[in-house]
Amino acid sequence: MKNTSILILFLFISFVTFSSNLNAQNIVRGKVVDSFSRQPLEAAVIQLFGTENYNVLSNQYGNFSVKATNATSTLVVSFVGYKSVTIPVLNEKNIVVALQPDAIKLQD
Repeated sequence: MKNTSILILFLFISFVTFSSNLNAQNIVRGKVVDSFSRQPLEAAVIQLFGTENYNVLSNQYGNFSVKATNATSTLVVSFVGYKSVTIPVLNEKNIVVALQPDAIKLQD
């Protein structure tokens, strides 16, 4: 009986640990910065490609975290006045996204 209790306890702890690791594997964190000044960009939009209703914004330090659906997910990062970029997650846990200003010529 004692061995059975120990086995059940071991299996329970293993299951909880495995489940929490699975959830943690899907969280991608990152920072959005200006490519020249390296200053953080607050309120940049980070969208999980293929999902129209799942967007997050970077905070005042340019930081964000997003739950990726799988290891081959793709993020689309955009900010007003900057060129949007598409980034494959590829099992990355921390991503630095450097956005370049979008030089639009104005007509006279």
